[in-house]
Amino acid sequence: MIFLATPTPAPGGGPFGWFTPNISDLPGGGTFQDLVNGLGGFVLVALLFALLLSAGSWAVGVGTGNIQLAEGGKRGVMGAAFIALLVGGAAILLAFFYGVGTRLH
Repeated sequence: MIFLATPTPAPGGGPFGWFTPNISDLPGGGTFQDLVNGLGGFVLVALLFALLLSAGSWAVGVGTGNIQLAEGGKRGVMGAAFIALLVGGAAILLAFFYGVGTRLH
């Protein structure tokens, strides 16, 4: 059975003593961290470009009465905004679920 409870601190530094995730302990961990940060920045720039194109499509579709173009632009704006929210909040989401996972017994 799984219970959610506050873990008792174990000797060794981690929540259970034997599992302490730290990317700097790996060879090339700093390089991997830089790669992930750069990739996140690239994705956000690409999402900004997608947001601008979708907003333009939405505006042109509404202005010309082309409902299909307007709806496609609207979906693009909502999709780009949601993905940007996920990319920007990825560290917070991972930290939350990691914290929940450490309390499972």
